[in-house]
Amino acid sequence: MIDEKNIIRVDAKTFQDALGELAATMVQKVFREGHEHIRRPEFVREDIATLIRYAASVYNLLNYLNADERRKEDCWWYVRYGVTAMSLVRVLIDCLYNVTAILENPTEKGPAYRKSGLKKTLDDLDEDFRLYEGQSDRRQYIAQRRKAVETLNPSGKNWLFSIVRL
Repeated sequence: MIDEKNIIRVDAKTFQDALGELAATMVQKVFREGHEHIRRPEFVREDIATLIRYAASVYNLLNYLNADERRKEDCWWYVRYGVTAMSLVRVLIDCLYNVTAILENPTEKGPAYRKSGLKKTLDDLDEDFRLYEGQSDRRQYIAQRRKAVETLNPSGKNWLFSIVRL
């Protein structure tokens, strides 16, 4: 039997707005002062800011879905929404992990992060190209997309063979 006296309850209202504001401040700090700490490559600062913004957006969505007012007063709210949204906690962890991993060695890990995303996109385009084998217009569109992604090469080298996971 659970002893009610030993249950720890946390009132999220005491810190949830402050965390949201902290995320916004971190993004602005990356844009304003990031060049002092991460000189090259320049796109790493943008990737870090994007990851923080994405994490903040997911955080806000979780707060919205799980707000006491919504749970108690919204007749269209279902418990399954809160449960389903909990998989987004993994997204938050991934974002924060990637920011931390990139900051350990921005010169090396920053391009590796971007390359891994580009590699995934190219693999997906290759799969689509095979799926639409008989449709020349669709294949032409996919070939154009592939060329556009390949021009995003962050290193100037033959980076397709140097994809590194974080």
